[in-house]
Amino acid sequence: MPDRPLSTGQDLLSIRIEGFEFVEFAAPDPQPLIQLLEKMGFRATAKHRSKDVTLYRQGEINFIVNATPGSFAQSFAQEHGISICALAFRVADATDAYQKLLAQGAWEASTSAGAMELNIPAVESLGGTQIYLVDRYGRDLSIYDVDFKPLPEGATTGPMLQRVSRLTLSVGSGRTAEWRDFFCRLFGFEDLTDSRIRSPDGSFELRFAEIADAEFDLSDEGISAIHLATDEPASACAALGAAGIDCKSLDQDGWKLEHDALVEAVDFLIER
Repeated sequence: MPDRPLSTGQDLLSIRIEGFEFVEFAAPDPQPLIQLLEKMGFRATAKHRSKDVTLYRQGEINFIVNATPGSFAQSFAQEHGISICALAFRVADATDAYQKLLAQGAWEASTSAGAMELNIPAVESLGGTQIYLVDRYGRDLSIYDVDFKPLPEGATTGPMLQRVSRLTLSVGSGRTAEWRDFFCRLFGFEDLTDSRIRSPDGSFELRFAEIADAEFDLSDEGISAIHLATDEPASACAALGAAGIDCKSLDQDGWKLEHDALVEAVDFLIER
C-alpha cells in the first residue's frame, strides 16, 4: 500500500461530511473495555443481528465494540490490543461519496455484510484503520434500526458525556503534512494550525501528534486519543471518580482519564 493516496485528476472536489457517526473499538478480550465504558456511563443499547457487535451510547456518542471472531476488528486487536480500528463519518450519499474518494486515489477497504444487512462502504486510513461512510442517521431509519436489535433499557446514570469533540492521530515523524492533506483534500477538513484540522461541518477536530521514535513503524500509526465533550466537566469528573476512574488535569487539554484498563490502550479525555 502506498504511503498516501495520489490524486488521479484535476479539480476533483472533496466530499462533504455532515458529522460524526461512530467509533469502532477492537480488543482481544472485550470485557475490560466493556467494563470501562460502563464505568464511564455508557449503556449497551443494541446488539448486531448476526455478529458479536454491541452499540454503546451516551449523549450523541456512539461507540461500537466489535468482538466478532475472524473479523477485521479482531485481526486489528491481535496486532494493536485495545484500540480504535474504525471511524464513521456522516455523508449525504454514501455510494456517491465512496466513488468520489476512490476516484481521487483513496484505498478501498474490505468490508462484509450478511443477508439483509447494510453494505456500508469504507476506505483505509492511517495505520490500517478504516473510515466508514454512513448516509442513514438521525431520527429517521438509521443503520442501527436495520442491522441491530435493541436491548432492554436500563438505568441512564453516568458522567454526562455528550459528543466526540476531537481525535488525536499518532503519525510518524515528518508525516503530519501527508495525513493533513489526506483529510483536507478527500474529506474537506479545514486547516486550523499545522497540527489541527476541523471537519467541514465544524462538529469535531483532528489533531496530529508526531512520534519521534526510531522504533516507530508506519503500522504503529493510528488513533491514539479520543476527546469527549461535556457541559459540566466538574460533575463528570466527580461521577467518574465515584466509578473508580481518576481525572488528571491537563490544563488546556482538559482531563485525562486514568484507569487500569487504559494502560497501553487508547487515551480517553474529557473537555468542555
